[in-house]
Amino acid sequence: MKAAGEERRNGLHESALRYYSRALELDKSQAAGWVGQVQMLVAMNECPEADLWSRKALELFKNNPDLLAARAQALCRIGDLKNASGELRRRHLANRGCPATPGSFGVN
Repeated sequence: MKAAGEERRNGLHESALRYYSRALELDKSQAAGWVGQVQMLVAMNECPEADLWSRKALELFKNNPDLLAARAQALCRIGDLKNASGELRRRHLANRGCPATPGSFGVN
């Protein structure tokens, strides 16, 4: 994870993505690794793939604010503003410690 962060700060997104992926192979319980992976995919303009991986990560880390924000960014870049807005609402509720429930504020 440390190497991934260094590569990311140096703007080496593909290299950082490889490090995040390796970290997740070793330990899938690191939410930060999932967030980093999704963010690198967005930075590389691989937004449909970023959305896919963010959804997989959110299965493990429901309502993780950073994952919700990363997914919202991917959705915005894809042009899916409705679902991006829903993810941001879920993030807002997660930051307040309130669980988002299906159907509330348009969250599916």
